[in-house]
Amino acid sequence: MKTMLERLLLVAIPFALAACGGGTSANQTPPAGESASEKADDHDHDADHHNAEHEPLTAPISGLSASEAMVGLTSDPIGQVMLTDGPNGFLIRVDIRGLTEGFHGIHLHSVGDCSDHENGFKASGGHVNPGGQAHGLMNMDGFELGDLPNIYAHHGGHARAEFFVKGAQIDDVRNEDGFAVVVHANEDDHQTQPIGNSGPRVGCAAFH
Repeated sequence: MKTMLERLLLVAIPFALAACGGGTSANQTPPAGESASEKADDHDHDADHHNAEHEPLTAPISGLSASEAMVGLTSDPIGQVMLTDGPNGFLIRVDIRGLTEGFHGIHLHSVGDCSDHENGFKASGGHVNPGGQAHGLMNMDGFELGDLPNIYAHHGGHARAEFFVKGAQIDDVRNEDGFAVVVHANEDDHQTQPIGNSGPRVGCAAFH
């Protein structure tokens, strides 16, 4: 029988929203080759993104098992993390603001403690890794249970994403110390030990 780690499949469904942009005013002449109606459509599209970006994160239709705020390095909330157990695995849904533009590593850490924000959330421990695997979704000797695909933040610093962890339940990553969802400053290369060169921890959500 295959172990849980052998059955683990991570599928990221990023839906980070583009930051809103400006449109052409009524008194400005549209660029050559672009009609006024096309510019109006672009403005409406930007407005839709602006409205969607400010909508609160909603729970998956399948329900909600746990939800915690993510805090940043000043201890202020910067987002929300929602978890939903299911018959074939569990969902992780995140909404995070205040990031730098680009990809960011995000992992499950082994201790549900985000109290040391001034120290870079080191209290959250290492990655959840009950099987003692190497780090990295693209590592032939990996991967850890706590490894997840990167998230992408647009130039406004806002990212939303959903991950599905197949073959595991929330209790498989939770121990007596709880666990944490931690986002890093840089992109995870999914190979380099021990954290894929993903840099300092910049956000943390603790679960117990």
